[in-house]
Amino acid sequence: MVKGALEVHLRGATGIKNTDFLKKCDPYAILTCWRQRFQSTTAKRQGSNPIWNQKFLFVVEDGVSELFIKLYDEDRFTGDDFIGSAKVPLNRVLSELDHPLASYNVIRPSGKVKGEVMVALKFTPKEEDEGSSAF
Repeated sequence: MVKGALEVHLRGATGIKNTDFLKKCDPYAILTCWRQRFQSTTAKRQGSNPIWNQKFLFVVEDGVSELFIKLYDEDRFTGDDFIGSAKVPLNRVLSELDHPLASYNVIRPSGKVKGEVMVALKFTPKEEDEGSSAF
């Protein structure tokens, strides 16, 4: 049974779609793993190559197999624009405990690949309490 803590280091992205016409977009990421959700800070005016360099901690249990990352462009007066999404498989990090910085394709709403998001992962298994009681 797999249980533990998954540390996600969201480094940045390269070559993502700039959804703003006259200026650089202001990207942010929403990370979802099972029922947990975190939002990065907004990379103000960083356009197609934002750097977040943020870490997030998820609690992982059996059945969790992917981390989902959705990228948006923050807009002040209108709804935020969806840039694209990436799926990060967790099977390798759950078995090896550490997965160095890697790039994952960002898929646009059209289904085309446009850019990459860079993530490093570290899994710390939860120690099973032997002989613990319910109290």
